[in-house]
Amino acid sequence: MQNKLLTAKATLPTYDRSKLVSRIVHLGFGAFHRAHQAVYADILAAEHGSDWGYTEVNLIGGEQQIADLNHPGQFIHRGRNVG
Repeated sequence: MQNKLLTAKATLPTYDRSKLVSRIVHLGFGAFHRAHQAVYADILAAEHGSDWGYTEVNLIGGEQQIADLNHPGQFIHRGRNVG
């Protein structure tokens, strides 16, 4: 089995993101989650038609700053492995 994360290139989602259903709650809106856990949900949606989406819950505040940072990308995140 090939590790798709090691050979991935930046792309936009090919699936309809409006069809995702919040089935997983992630406490903390952190970079680790977006760079690792959410990547697998994205792969499942793109390649297997999964409708499992995330709801992010930030317990320490800063929601407006997070929203301001994400607005230009419409909540599309990118990750990069270095090393």
